[in-house]
Amino acid sequence: MPTSRGSRAKVRLGLVSGLMAAALFAPNAAPAAHAAPGDQSFTTMSAGFGQDLWGTVPSFVGGMAFAPNGDLWADACVIGGGTLYPFHVTPTTAVNGSTVRLAAAPVSSDAGCGLTNHPDGHLYSNTDAGVTELDATTGAAIAGPFGHAGNALGIAVDPVSHDLFYVGNDAAGAIAIFRLTPGQTTSTVFADLTTAESTFADQIAFDPTGHYLFISNRAPNFRLTVLDNTGAVVQDVPMAHEPDGIAFHTLAPHFVVTNDTDGTMTRFDFGLDDYTKAPTVTTFASGGFRGDMSVVGSDGCLYLAQNGTRYANGTTSAFLDSIVHICPGFAPPTGVAQITCANRRGGAMPDGAVIGYEMVFTCSDAASTAAWTGSGGFNPLSGAVASSMSYRCNALSGGSVTATQTDGAPPVTLNFICVRSTIGPP
Repeated sequence: MPTSRGSRAKVRLGLVSGLMAAALFAPNAAPAAHAAPGDQSFTTMSAGFGQDLWGTVPSFVGGMAFAPNGDLWADACVIGGGTLYPFHVTPTTAVNGSTVRLAAAPVSSDAGCGLTNHPDGHLYSNTDAGVTELDATTGAAIAGPFGHAGNALGIAVDPVSHDLFYVGNDAAGAIAIFRLTPGQTTSTVFADLTTAESTFADQIAFDPTGHYLFISNRAPNFRLTVLDNTGAVVQDVPMAHEPDGIAFHTLAPHFVVTNDTDGTMTRFDFGLDDYTKAPTVTTFASGGFRGDMSVVGSDGCLYLAQNGTRYANGTTSAFLDSIVHICPGFAPPTGVAQITCANRRGGAMPDGAVIGYEMVFTCSDAASTAAWTGSGGFNPLSGAVASSMSYRCNALSGGSVTATQTDGAPPVTLNFICVRSTIGPP
């Protein structure tokens, strides 16, 4: 099979429509945004979040997914027959003051642009010929294409049914969302939008409950489109910036965020997670490069594609795309292995649950020096020692977590065990 069946799937729409959208729908400035130092793709970002330059590749980057060992796969965003670039978590390389992972040589595959993990342990990609099935360990094509032709962009796994949902077009040129059960060769139509609603849709993503499907809607207007689980349009949220990647932040405060094509990220705060109500729209980050798709890893951090690179010493490159890593508190999609840390004497609680007390903890990978610190809660079922909690960390091969009570009561340190899960967020 040839390396590619065509040019890159990404197309930047007309300047006039972009300027009109910016004039009509400019969002509020993000609260408490702060300037970011050196080794950062974005020059400003909402307070409380950290970013680092995670990897670089001499290619345009679109979709991303994970290998079973935690390595990252990234595709070159073609319409089909594309290769995959592997990013190994280790080793890292020092470049211009930054510690980065350099993409290894691309491997032959049959990827489009949209790429997703699945609980069956395989990768699936949206291509112009339908959905292809890929080996998550080697990147090689396994089977397909299956189903109706796709637009090579958005693809997501339903957290409830584990069916694949992907973007294509109907006979009139409008966007349609197709549904495919892995192992089947034919797809069904989940949603058939009108041309007034959408003619160019990019990444799609289910909210963690699986009750709503979000669409980065790039034409005829910039907006975030929300569908319910019947395929009906719930609402269109107007945007000043052209959206691409989508992710969900599921620790308080809850919000949805898009990776935009003009170097910004847009934040949507839906009160009480009610996606039927209009959200508050603000700027989450700015000053970056052209953004593309995004994915959340086992560490609860966002990995997003940027069409450019900025190093710690201020050097920038327009010839290298970068993977930027933003933490904490994002929800991995269904199919991405996650780490939960549960008390040795109790079961796990949902992420971010706070019942009774607050505490601060650190998750550490016993095989490396990697560590990540966050906050959460625990439930004093029968006193602090018998408490339990759940939290994502980056201990991909297990490890231990120490949680220290910080509510003013005498300090209590609890030992936890990290356990892998491959189904998705709770």
